[in-house]
Amino acid sequence: FESELKTHLQVAAVSTYVDDRIYPAVRPQGGGLPAVVFTVVSADAQSNLDGLDGSLRQYRVQFDCWSQTFDQMVNLALAVRDRMNVAAANFRAVMQPGSWFDDFEDDTRLYRRSMDFSCWFKEVP
Repeated sequence: FESELKTHLQVAAVSTYVDDRIYPAVRPQGGGLPAVVFTVVSADAQSNLDGLDGSLRQYRVQFDCWSQTFDQMVNLALAVRDRMNVAAANFRAVMQPGSWFDDFEDDTRLYRRSMDFSCWFKEVP
């Protein structure tokens, strides 16, 4: 799922801001900005009418959009949100209500927008 998610985000609308700076879990120390960090918060197998479907999972993913300026952080976050609203080959996503918040870190002088999405992923055998 994680590699497909990263590939899904590597489109012009997002790459315009981050090039290839899309990272799982943590932004590397000294890594360039702006950047996107995605963290899988949970991954639950889903059921269908026949019981547990081992190939269908619901992931909850947090996206953190980092930048040195507020405006750039907002534009990057909007590009990520818009891209996540486009269906991928093996997953669909929806933003979690009330999950969007902005932050400023005094020690790093960086802006961050955090957003949570639910993603339904179908593993291909």
